[in-house]
Amino acid sequence: APSSMEQDDFALVRVLMRLLDPGSSADPTTLRLACHDLGQFATYHPHGRSVLRQLSAYGSVAQLLAHGDESVRRASLLCTQRIMLSRDAMDKLSMVSRN
Repeated sequence: APSSMEQDDFALVRVLMRLLDPGSSADPTTLRLACHDLGQFATYHPHGRSVLRQLSAYGSVAQLLAHGDESVRRASLLCTQRIMLSRDAMDKLSMVSRN
């Protein structure tokens, strides 16, 4: 059975991406949480990274790297990393950053 994120051709993922649109007027908390959720999807769904790439999520997230709120910039950077890097690469980065 498809997960809730997979239903209706990844409709929930598309909703999260619409929240990141410049015209959405979403507040910083909403933007931060949408980035977080997309990053989690990229990391933990077996095909999350490829789905997000097909939906062009990278561009939606990357535009927030210049956002006025530091927490949004940080969340978008982490999400961008999760879209671009495999889970193994993310694990290696986190090990390096702890040392």
